[in-house]
Amino acid sequence: MTKRQPPQTPLRIAFEDYKKDRLRSASPQTLNQFNVSIDNLFEFLGRRPYISDLNRDTITDAMYWFLQRGRSAPTANKFRSNMVAIANYLFDERKIHKRLSVYKLTEPDKIPIAWNDSQLRQILQAAANAPGWIHRTPARIYWPALLRVLLYSGERVGAVLKIMPGDFDYSGLTVTIRAENRKGKKRDIIRPITRSTADYVKAITVKGREPVFYPGFGVDTLVSRLRDILKSEGLPCDRKHLFQCFRKTSATMFERHGGDATDHLDHSDRRVTKKYYLDPRGLEVKGPALVPALCLD
Repeated sequence: MTKRQPPQTPLRIAFEDYKKDRLRSASPQTLNQFNVSIDNLFEFLGRRPYISDLNRDTITDAMYWFLQRGRSAPTANKFRSNMVAIANYLFDERKIHKRLSVYKLTEPDKIPIAWNDSQLRQILQAAANAPGWIHRTPARIYWPALLRVLLYSGERVGAVLKIMPGDFDYSGLTVTIRAENRKGKKRDIIRPITRSTADYVKAITVKGREPVFYPGFGVDTLVSRLRDILKSEGLPCDRKHLFQCFRKTSATMFERHGGDATDHLDHSDRRVTKKYYLDPRGLEVKGPALVPALCLD
């Protein structure tokens, strides 16, 4: 029988056990979210958090502390889910005496934000004129290629950044995004691309076993470069208008032109697609079925 850890075991040490057991294949973003949650609990308590702090009163108080500091209910709920996950793992391992159950905060329904057609044309034009280089490729080549693949695939940027040269079929005009690089890691998806998109991708300089869109620096820097492109056109560049906005734009355009955005995004629940990805303002104009183009060319 596994011995119980003493009640003053630091939460950071307990998290390392959880990470080894439950998060071996987690993305860097997921690991970072857990670490940020632990850091936030440290800040709330004003001291190092221990596993004894994983109780309903402490976690609930911390969630309302988030709101008092101007953070959103979804942010507080994400903190809650991370703490509950660690606590209930520790309970299963007989390292704490009680499962953790904490009520979620009510989250207001927000309309998903997608780029409209005019904005998208501005962005793609600015991308084609972007100065400088991204790794070994001129930015004016890299950005149109990346943004078009994001829009045609509807995939998350993390998975797109891991696409390898062999994942593109330039004769069949498709791109395969591998299961191991996707959220959930359940299945590959194949998405059509246009000839001009393929031409942009082929112009990217790739050496060795690098992914096609390897930028040579971290995602945070890539986000900063995207913000520069948006600012150059006077477009909003807050967190709601970054890479995830292109995924919502892809879903909205796909649905508008007669496609099924739930299938396009590989969702299992239509309600998730409608609530978080379809911008109703972009669904008003109907058109022919979207196979395979998104009217970008």
